[in-house]
Amino acid sequence: MNSSQDIVVDVRKLTKTYNLYKKPFDRLKETFNPVGTKYHTTVNALLDVTFSASKGDIIGIIGKNGSGKSTLLKIITGVITPTSGEVRIGGRISSILELGTGFNPEFTGIENIYHVGLIMGYSKEQIDKKIQSIKDFADIGDFIDQPVKIYSSGMYVRLAFAIAINVEPDILIVDEALAVGDINFQAKCMSKFKQLIEKGVTVLLVTHDTNTVKSLCNKCIYLKSGSIKYFGEAKVAADNYLFDLRKEMNEENAQQSKELIISLETLKPNNAGGLLFKSDQTFEKNVSLFRHGTGEARIKNVELLDSENKLINLVNFNQKVTIRIYIEFYQNIQLGVCYHIRDSKNIEIIGSDTYVENNSLIEGAPGDKNIVDFDVNLEIIEGYYNLFVLLTKPVIFNRTAVFIDSVENAYTFQMQERFPAKIWDRVYLKSKVTVYKIK
Repeated sequence: MNSSQDIVVDVRKLTKTYNLYKKPFDRLKETFNPVGTKYHTTVNALLDVTFSASKGDIIGIIGKNGSGKSTLLKIITGVITPTSGEVRIGGRISSILELGTGFNPEFTGIENIYHVGLIMGYSKEQIDKKIQSIKDFADIGDFIDQPVKIYSSGMYVRLAFAIAINVEPDILIVDEALAVGDINFQAKCMSKFKQLIEKGVTVLLVTHDTNTVKSLCNKCIYLKSGSIKYFGEAKVAADNYLFDLRKEMNEENAQQSKELIISLETLKPNNAGGLLFKSDQTFEKNVSLFRHGTGEARIKNVELLDSENKLINLVNFNQKVTIRIYIEFYQNIQLGVCYHIRDSKNIEIIGSDTYVENNSLIEGAPGDKNIVDFDVNLEIIEGYYNLFVLLTKPVIFNRTAVFIDSVENAYTFQMQERFPAKIWDRVYLKSKVTVYKIK
């Protein structure tokens, strides 16, 4: 457990309230009104936000647009002041909040490196020692000697990020600005983040990418309407956020799905051949916490089976397994069945669905019971995994869908290490190796 001496960012009961006026003149009327009539309504961008970050924490901040993420970072960095509450900082902060924050548009890239560095409290001599590493990381070529007013958004963020991470901060604060970088730059940023983590730098990172949160962060804040809905383990925060998004998506898409005109081909079921439908109350109890859907059909059980149809929890590398999903229908509906295999951080590694495999959906009527099998050879790295299983109905095909039933942690299992040669990446794809000797 970290002691209070390790805390470098301490936020207590932070609230930021804005007054909204229907007309600009209303502000003046309120100011000089003798009886104190109010002409505004109030909105809380943040409400009673409390959390702390210790040395070495990598804290993700997620939430929908307007949830207060950027406002929180701006208060922590001193860009704006809170209505109430306090922030205590125990180290040197470097931040990237908006493209070119602190840049003088008339200055060249080199001049802005010194300009921003001096604002952050570094001497010219200290910046001299960092100038080459900043230039190398930004990698914008001759534009480094041109005024930043002619830079593209990508060049802005490259230079801003290069400055922020090469001045050896104690605390690095990054807003969604990194999203504008190209894929090579984003990969470089991720590698640099990992270096900073190893050095014990504290990072606050606003992002909409929940896989980044799960893979990079040890903690996460989920903001909703200006308040903290969850603060704690990163994968739990990310899954709470995704759970809420899927529920909201269902509400938005429900009416549109009723008006779906596209006629999709249906998959004809095979003869059951003696298979029994297994409904499991223990399964339903175990998955109830993170389950939701519109309910026209329901997943009643999920199994992982070997080639002899025996339940397994320990899987050998490249073993052929069957993911068996039991579905009961309550209304006439066409739906797709989907599975994802997720690792111990709930990052989705591999998966498939009935439309990908068969170019078709499954059709059912009230009282129908279907068993859907996915047969797959698992060639993934050793570790603990779980199954995320869904029933969906397309709204905009290949884009959005209504979730009929969404079941997380439907089944858990462990993969064995590959023998004799261990694999080091998440997923193995067989490669043909050819060696040429040139004399």
